[in-house]
Amino acid sequence: MKALQKKLNENSTLIQRLNDTGFTVNSTWFTPQQVDLLFDEWGNPDYNIRKNRTDR
Repeated sequence: MKALQKKLNENSTLIQRLNDTGFTVNSTWFTPQQVDLLFDEWGNPDYNIRKNRTDR
């Protein structure tokens, strides 16, 4: 959670958008709407992992 919080704090627009949906620093889970915001900002992690693989 500390690493995630640090990454979020680097993006004031994203943290504001998350806060608008009810996210707080004490939140322990994300709503589907909040997950959509994260995907909008950072992309789908599965896609990015496959895209960046070097052992093809």
